[in-house]
Amino acid sequence: IGDVINHGKREYWDPSKQIHYHATLEKGENTLEVQLARVLMKSIVATGGTFEADHFRQAYITFMTTKGSHNDTYASTCHRMFFANLMLKKLPAEQCPDN
Repeated sequence: IGDVINHGKREYWDPSKQIHYHATLEKGENTLEVQLARVLMKSIVATGGTFEADHFRQAYITFMTTKGSHNDTYASTCHRMFFANLMLKKLPAEQCPDN
């Protein structure tokens, strides 16, 4: 959190502070999960109306690792574990889903 995904949001993860987990979102702004639903829909459109795991996976990785792609502070455990597996354990992306 803060370096690979959720760029610039590490300070909001301090357990000694009581910060709402969507604290950086403006009123009406979409959460990370809603934005990822849009990434999925765009991927399906780009592949002719079918779901292709490899295409979506790459779109997901690109979205999550691009600074400014979203403004949410919170990333659920499945995202944090995916990128821990990808970046720290150096697993192939198709083996990174976790939790």
